[in-house]
Amino acid sequence: MAARARRRWCSPATRGVCFNASYAELWRNGYTGAIGAGPAAIQQAKTWGSQASLLVQTILGSHTNRAALTAAEFDRIVTWVDLNAVYYPSYASNYPDNAGGRSPLTFTQLSQLAGYTGKNVSDANSVKNVGELISFDRPEKSPCLSGFTGVNYTNALALIRAGQAALVAKPREDMTNCTLQSAIDIWRENKYQNRLNRERMNLAAIAAGGKAYDSQGLLAVANQFPEGIDGVSARVRGSVLFTASNETARVSIAWGTVDAGETLALWQHRQDVGVRGPGAFTNILSGLLPGQPVYFRIFATNSQGLVSSHTSLLFDTRSLIDLDGDGMADNWETTCFGGTNAHLGGPNDDWDGDGLSNLDEYRSGTSPTDPASGLKITIFQQAGSRRYRLEWTSATNCAYALYYSTNLASWLAVTNGIPAAPPANALEVPAGAADRLFFRVGGTHLER
Repeated sequence: MAARARRRWCSPATRGVCFNASYAELWRNGYTGAIGAGPAAIQQAKTWGSQASLLVQTILGSHTNRAALTAAEFDRIVTWVDLNAVYYPSYASNYPDNAGGRSPLTFTQLSQLAGYTGKNVSDANSVKNVGELISFDRPEKSPCLSGFTGVNYTNALALIRAGQAALVAKPREDMTNCTLQSAIDIWRENKYQNRLNRERMNLAAIAAGGKAYDSQGLLAVANQFPEGIDGVSARVRGSVLFTASNETARVSIAWGTVDAGETLALWQHRQDVGVRGPGAFTNILSGLLPGQPVYFRIFATNSQGLVSSHTSLLFDTRSLIDLDGDGMADNWETTCFGGTNAHLGGPNDDWDGDGLSNLDEYRSGTSPTDPASGLKITIFQQAGSRRYRLEWTSATNCAYALYYSTNLASWLAVTNGIPAAPPANALEVPAGAADRLFFRVGGTHLER
């Protein structure tokens, strides 16, 4: 009868000295093999954990009032048992100096309570023999008070209520409103979170092809090669790869004709991008000079400090601007045709009717408005035994390629990337084994 009364008083969820009543009952009745740890000795296979668990066997067996568990719910229980049926979700403790590191009552208070009740309320063997003896949720229902009246009852109840008040003021780790209050636990948790965030930052940097160093704060950025480069601007691309707690950062682009590295103050120019959270961004870098090399690097700063992308990228601005994207410089079109939209001034048109398109004339450095100006082979003569000498008109800022064919249908390169040597380039080539060869020359405009 007394045992049944105790079980009635301590409801399953009621919190005792270190655990709740239902957890203590699982241990007391052998459904779990240990509280807080497994056996020290090496065990044979299937003699420990869920394979040997009475709780798992009971769940799988036939018994009254059996609860229907989903596969996921059953897996959670089995995993919990395999982890030695842990009770607390955290190693942290708000009562590190008390019994088990969990009791809201001090050792002195527990000793006093044992004196008033005659029961060793904190002894593990007592709990295992008779169940949980204290209820901090309902102090007056604590089994250790059963049969007591008078001063001892009053004093014992006052101690248990003091434990109840302590848990209200400082919840422990089996309570949903628990917050860390121990300085050492706060330090450990911050250290763990810092390492976890650093791992996340490193993974984000690796995924983006960037870099992150242990010496920097929890803030990482990266730059990518720009797009839309013309003579005076470029669209720079970058990313805020990681910020601690998704904190925003003030981002800027440093640029100049020399690479000033990771020291922001040494860069010739700086352009503010604004406050950014994690993610990619683009920004127009303006005020550039045509035909110049440009180094740039992304910088960001927030509470973690100042970091950069750790690598600078280099690009060259275009000397010749082609806003209409037809492959011909706008100022060349204006000089030759009076504008970029002139009649017969398109890339595939032939303004002067000499058989060469305007784009071909631009590439080869000849005049598109002069029929006599064109990329032509002007000399073709024998230069020894089965060798020939070729000359063609040449212009600055161009490179040339020489092609040959045996049938005027398919062409193969003899050589390419031949630098211009105005006013004419010359080249000797072998005749080869063919009875008949045709040659032609092509040009590339080098100035961008």
